[in-house]
Amino acid sequence: MQAAGAQVVDATPIDPVRRYLSRLSPSSRRVQARALATVAERLWGPGRSWETGPWHKITMEELHYLRETLPGTMAIATVNRHLAATRAVIRICRRLGWSQMNEEDLAGCPKIRGELPLGGRAVSTPEIMQLMEYLARDDSALGRRNGFLLAILWGMGLRVAEACTLRRHDVCFGKLRVRGKGMRYRLLPIAKWLRPWFAARLGDLPDDPNVRLLGIKPNRVRAMLRERCRELGLPSCSPHDFRRGFITYLLQRGTDVFTVARLAGHSSLLTTMRYDRRDDETAADAMDRMLVKHETIRQLKEAPWRRVERSKTSRSGSRRPRIGRSGSTRSGTE
Repeated sequence: MQAAGAQVVDATPIDPVRRYLSRLSPSSRRVQARALATVAERLWGPGRSWETGPWHKITMEELHYLRETLPGTMAIATVNRHLAATRAVIRICRRLGWSQMNEEDLAGCPKIRGELPLGGRAVSTPEIMQLMEYLARDDSALGRRNGFLLAILWGMGLRVAEACTLRRHDVCFGKLRVRGKGMRYRLLPIAKWLRPWFAARLGDLPDDPNVRLLGIKPNRVRAMLRERCRELGLPSCSPHDFRRGFITYLLQRGTDVFTVARLAGHSSLLTTMRYDRRDDETAADAMDRMLVKHETIRQLKEAPWRRVERSKTSRSGSRRPRIGRSGSTRSGTE
């Protein structure tokens, strides 16, 4: 009779990872699967995939090894994402009774603190206009699709994965339903200048409500942008640079950061602040707007605390005698 433990060991290389990935959205599932593949190669050698790795046997020494060696090959945020995926798989193994690591052990390998210089850039308005004018010359179905793609990337600040998963039924009553990270949906109002783009794009598609608006994969979007920028002599840009340009443009026009975060689908204002690419001149202009009028400067020279000090000095020079209850005058020495 075979022991139950032997059967468990045969099942561990596949089940925990698949259970973890099944909880994620399709785009996050692909990203985290690649992260787990990188961890498997780092721990168990080249050619070892996440499907055949003994995840239930990972020790604290191996976790600390990942935490120390991965920062030399990737960004800090990417390292923390790799560590988070590994910890999630270990937690599933622990719930199934296949791992001896507890929550205190996992807490002993926290995420890495620190930030690197901000990457990427914000696509400027002249660059957008130049790209749109270039694509407008192509009246084919492919050219109209690419023009619509750039319009929603910059005009609505969508992530490239969000744009590629849009379907016809997501456009309804002047709003666009977007499925963001973590299966979180948000409704975005379609701007007036974008409505002709949506009408033209919906006219090119069949009446099937489940048909995708773009029919293109994210990696192909990146390749298309590189080709168009090279043809126009523009600096290379990524789809996420359009999102940075969208957020920076709104902040430059005075939109409050809470509205910008809601439109961008950010759950934290700190994330929105990382997309802000305004230069130091914007901060200097904001400070200068406080002292626009000479009247304001004159009033600041006559500060309230200075007026209070002068009033105290004038009162101390001409102090009136105090009168007691009996009507007699009191002096400083009785």
